[in-house]
Amino acid sequence: MKQITKTQSLLIWAAGFDNQTAAQCTSSEIRKMTIAGSMVFIPAFLALFSYTYGFYFIFANTYAAIGCGIASAIVLFIIDRSIMAYGRPGSFSFGLVGRIMLAVTVGFLLAEPLILKIFEDSIQEQQFSELSSAKDNTAAPYDSRIATLQDNLAADQKRLYTLQQAYTAEMDGTGGSLIRNQGPIYEQKYQDYQDYQKLYASNQITTAAKIAEIQKQKSDALDMVEHNNADGLIGRMRALSSLGEKEPIVHWTTWLLRIFFTLIELLPLLIKISPAGDRGLYYKLVDMNDVEKEQIFEMSSKERLEFKQQEEKLRLTQAFAELCHKETQIIAGNKEKDSIYLMAKAQELTEKKIDFVGRAIKHIKDEGLLKEVLARFDQIHAGFMSTINQLITKSNSNFSPDKG
Repeated sequence: MKQITKTQSLLIWAAGFDNQTAAQCTSSEIRKMTIAGSMVFIPAFLALFSYTYGFYFIFANTYAAIGCGIASAIVLFIIDRSIMAYGRPGSFSFGLVGRIMLAVTVGFLLAEPLILKIFEDSIQEQQFSELSSAKDNTAAPYDSRIATLQDNLAADQKRLYTLQQAYTAEMDGTGGSLIRNQGPIYEQKYQDYQDYQKLYASNQITTAAKIAEIQKQKSDALDMVEHNNADGLIGRMRALSSLGEKEPIVHWTTWLLRIFFTLIELLPLLIKISPAGDRGLYYKLVDMNDVEKEQIFEMSSKERLEFKQQEEKLRLTQAFAELCHKETQIIAGNKEKDSIYLMAKAQELTEKKIDFVGRAIKHIKDEGLLKEVLARFDQIHAGFMSTINQLITKSNSNFSPDKG
């Protein structure tokens, strides 16, 4: 039976294969199964980071995002492993159609957060541009009203200046009647200037109050735009879509990445349904085991009992032999190789033999088979006791009592 490492065992299990059956396969067959298992881990590994990043924009909480990302990766891993464990290479069923549709959907969902991360700088620039445009559009009506009030005030100021020039020219004779004096015409023009100056001062106060009110309304509207600006997952996806419309390279790169991650998600499924001319040793062993189990099931109750007792005999004999072998290795490699230590180990070995004999008597009901098993135990025990006696003799001749 082939010795399988813990890493290989994990990958074989992930690929949906049975470790006990796989242990009977060749090294090349085991390598194929471990590669298939690694294909199952890849989508789940990518999903862990992608979904964690995506959930962070939804919950805005690191721990919640990590928890949801781990849960999503586990669910994806279970789905992929179930597909790998179900059926055989080259087999196809209508259930796989739904799985393909799910894989495409999951592939897109897997790709989207990673795409957002790849184009993060460009997306932030696009969002800033869209926000600035939204603010400008919101502020435009308020700015127009303020500009109208300011224009009216400027016209009033210009009118006031014109009235000032009129009374000044009448006073020094450079305009009006062209007579230098402060007569009735001058007094009338001066009175018009003073009246309009009062009106202008009043208009200044009123206009300033109106502008202040409009500025407040504008500030509130801009704050509302800032508050309503979508900066989460959907907002970034919307910005990415707008960016793709303006820059074709972003559009095509985004779709290439989506297709790439979809194919990664489809890898386990493609491996499973790909036709295989040679099914491999694993499935041949599975068929053989199935045939053996069917034959056992078809046996009579007496034949089945005898078969089970034979299996129990082989299992107990093998377990006892392995235990004795390990005990001897411990004894031979231990630093305390003195007679007392070896004799204690011999006693322990005898106690374990008694334990195995008790288990054999309990499980094996056939007297002839039980005698055969007990005789085999005695033979194995005698062999290992002989080895221990030799070690004791060698210990007495080559080691001192205080040496390790």
